[in-house]
Amino acid sequence: MLLNPTVQKMRWSADDIAVAISLRSVSPKAYRYLKNVLKIPLPGLSTLRKWASTFCVDEGILTDVLKIIKYKGRDMSDINKLIVVSFDEIHLSNAIAIDRRREQVIGPHKKCQMIFARGLFKKWKQPIFYDQDVTKDSDYRVIAVTCDLGPSNQKLLKALGIGVQEHEKCYFQHPSNDALKVFVFADSPHLIKLARNHYIDQGFNYNGECIKKSCLEKLLAINSKNFKIAHRLTQSHLDVAKSDRQKVKTATQLFSNTNAAAIECVV
Repeated sequence: MLLNPTVQKMRWSADDIAVAISLRSVSPKAYRYLKNVLKIPLPGLSTLRKWASTFCVDEGILTDVLKIIKYKGRDMSDINKLIVVSFDEIHLSNAIAIDRRREQVIGPHKKCQMIFARGLFKKWKQPIFYDQDVTKDSDYRVIAVTCDLGPSNQKLLKALGIGVQEHEKCYFQHPSNDALKVFVFADSPHLIKLARNHYIDQGFNYNGECIKKSCLEKLLAINSKNFKIAHRLTQSHLDVAKSDRQKVKTATQLFSNTNAAAIECVV
């Protein structure tokens, strides 16, 4: 201002900054080109950083995030605004933190429930606090939710009448419109871990027969000789215990097409 006294200071509204952040998220290089070369009036990066430092991330609905994705959605087709809400419980450090700006003590907390909105057809993801009316006001339509099968989530699904029995269903009514359905899907990585653990511990019952890990143990015995047919199968895939039971990679390797083809080859 002192070097250029004729230049007036621009006062940007929250909506202007939300649009600018959305634009910069597409391409920082394009943002600099529009501002510096084409001289399009846009907030400076320092303004965006200053505004981001005041970003509200309190518990509950992340209204600032919803405002940004609302502007991001102005150029999206209706099909790309179909979303799936996913939620999961994450573990925290259980430590005490200080919010210097608000002079508040935070924590200690052991766990936190995180809720995300994800595009069904377009690849995008944003954390939100799930409130159906708020996502509706943002012009996005929730058509499905997904979660893992932890004890607390199982209680929720049971309360909603969700399950695989004949009297149960795979959806619940949309809170904002009874004519719409919100479908429920189990988290596939967590599901395949549970399937692997059950297969290793008890086996699967199919058509009156129990399919156990013995076929894979025989495959390992063949692998230990000169003839190796299942290159990725090791004893550690069958001896999963403690923290190893939480690994998705070993579960997908166990149920891989490679192992299935190897079993068919030797049967």
